[in-house]
Amino acid sequence: DGYIEKGYENLLLQSNSFLTSPWGGIGVSVTGGQSGYDGTNDAFNISISASFAQINQSISSSNIKSFSIYAKSDTLGGVSLRFIGGSNQFVNFNLNDGSLIGSNPSDIISRDITDVGNGWYRCTATTNISFSAVRIYPIDSNGGFPTSGSIYIQDAMLNQGLVAYPY
Repeated sequence: DGYIEKGYENLLLQSNSFLTSPWGGIGVSVTGGQSGYDGTNDAFNISISASFAQINQSISSSNIKSFSIYAKSDTLGGVSLRFIGGSNQFVNFNLNDGSLIGSNPSDIISRDITDVGNGWYRCTATTNISFSAVRIYPIDSNGGFPTSGSIYIQDAMLNQGLVAYPY
């Protein structure tokens, strides 16, 4: 039609395959084939066995980026999205009531949690720092780092710009 459409890309590799490199983990066990927000069995249960347990991916990036993931509570009621760089930036989300429960906001431009139904939320954090990794921490609903418990996650995305685009 002669229109120019803006494109976007997911900068994360294997963005919904948390059992596959380049995803790594510390203190977690990952189980695929779980019921997801979109009616598929493409979600993952992330079970922790240590405080500060995490799923992570190394990625060198700068400029404005939006990091998002679909998440649902299981025995834990929260998730923390983190940008690891010179100043580690994070946003903590409550997966029981859809609230924000804390952040290190100096370079966080925006943060958002959206109810997508059936207990699932899309959690998004946007920053403008240079960073070398993104991390996903299962946390409790008060922002604490317990030594056991689990959450569900699906469809991680890192894209350029102020808006988290559709997965």
